[in-house]
Amino acid sequence: MPDFTRGAIVLEGDLPFGADFYYGIKETLIQSLSDFTLEFLCIARNNLTRIASYLRKVMTKLCIKILVEADSAIESAFPKVTCTSRTDFTVIG
Repeated sequence: MPDFTRGAIVLEGDLPFGADFYYGIKETLIQSLSDFTLEFLCIARNNLTRIASYLRKVMTKLCIKILVEADSAIESAFPKVTCTSRTDFTVIG
């Protein structure tokens, strides 16, 4: 059996537990890394969705406020005028 403490190169025939054992460890590590990566990406996506939802709500409220103020400013500058005939003008507001 080779001495593994000195960093010897291990050939497939010299494996102390057999190639299937090391293949299983490699597959387990790959699967664990894959699971971790998927979980990390899922958490990141959910957090980004939550942030985007919060920003969307804030921006919607801000846009409504701006539109209401703009509408109010437009109405004060240009009052609604109704015309029942060509000579009759009535200002509402």
